Amino acid sequence: MSLNSVHRQSYFEFPVGTTLAIDQSHPADSSSASTNPPPEKKTALGRKRNFVVLEETAAPKTRKRKIDSSATSPITPPLKFSNKKYIFGRLLGAGTHGEVIEASLQKQPFAIKKSLKKEKSEKEEWLVTMLNRSGAEPIVKFYHGFNEIKGDTTIYFSVYERLDRVLSDFMYPIMTITTARQIYSIVLQLMGALLVLKKHGVIHGDLTTNNVGIKLDANQNLLVRLIDFGNSIKEPKFQKNYNHLMTTATYRAPELNLNRVDPEIKSVKTLEELNPYKKRYEDTISYGVDMWGLGCIALEIYSGRFLEWKTDPGLTAGLKHKKFSSSEETILSLALAVDLVGEIPENMWEGSWIKKIIKKEYLTPKEVFDRIGARIQWRLADKSPLIESIIRQALKMDPADRLQAENGMKELIYC
Repeated sequence: MSLNSVHRQSYFEFPVGTTLAIDQSHPADSSSASTNPPPEKKTALGRKRNFVVLEETAAPKTRKRKIDSSATSPITPPLKFSNKKYIFGRLLGAGTHGEVIEASLQKQPFAIKKSLKKEKSEKEEWLVTMLNRSGAEPIVKFYHGFNEIKGDTTIYFSVYERLDRVLSDFMYPIMTITTARQIYSIVLQLMGALLVLKKHGVIHGDLTTNNVGIKLDANQNLLVRLIDFGNSIKEPKFQKNYNHLMTTATYRAPELNLNRVDPEIKSVKTLEELNPYKKRYEDTISYGVDMWGLGCIALEIYSGRFLEWKTDPGLTAGLKHKKFSSSEETILSLALAVDLVGEIPENMWEGSWIKKIIKKEYLTPKEVFDRIGARIQWRLADKSPLIESIIRQALKMDPADRLQAENGMKELIYC
């Protein structure tokens, strides 16, 4: 999730040192678990959660909780959670779907994601559980989830492994990933992660340097873990409420901006009217969305510069009108893609909703030159033609021309 400074309501605020009692006396055996949700006693997304009810007392830190002892966990946690208390620490990050807070239990660190959105929370847990059970290393580990009721509000907690840092931490304020060997290792692990997602029909949907967790091993090697599956989808099937703009704008694949259906779909009233948008959506959402994100990340760590769009007043001046509140961001995001890889192909421009609000000439580069080459030209020493090749193949305007994860792995391993 992209970090922001949005203020959360008071019921979402826990002071450092606040404790929560959790009962996990009988976690499920992961060795016999299936990748499908249990058929009995399931929620809308297929998993029963612990249900914790707060009993208000004069001392908030010693509040008692009634716990449903029949609740189970989808994965065996590394500790026995019987009648233990999590101690909350600092805020690690906040985004559209919730907050992530540092926590500890029996001196072991965890990261707990809090959300008010039940469906989003349980969907993310189910996806990560499925990926964990496949034995995939580059995916953050999920342990269990529980609910807490306070007044009329239910807060959903998801307990994940605590990682050391996120990839963007190694880039700001000082770039500390400097060798081609380090960059190669990160790109290789990310490519492996995308291969795992593709095998299970999952599209992450928001691949950024803030959503790539890093764990340091005993030798201080960087171990990649994909985090934040809040925008992920299982196979590109049509979802009327899915918003392309949930993805971070500077890492957003150009086809998501060109083929947005959310501005137009609001007026759709019948299934027949919905069909053209459904086809356009399913044609747009592909594994190429994540490959574009990988290309952006690789370009950033290889060039040592964050991707930033140009605040060119000429772009927004070209808008015919500002009917949609997100138009300006969409135009700037698309302009960044054009700045990286060149002109938008005619087959992608035709049929796009964006032509209704801006002329193509505003998104046509004035000069023809190697833009990716210009970004990495400073790297005079320790160059890697292999990494440069992966970047160029991943950052193609047309998703059909982009590198496939399986081909990328072969190239990285055998070339």
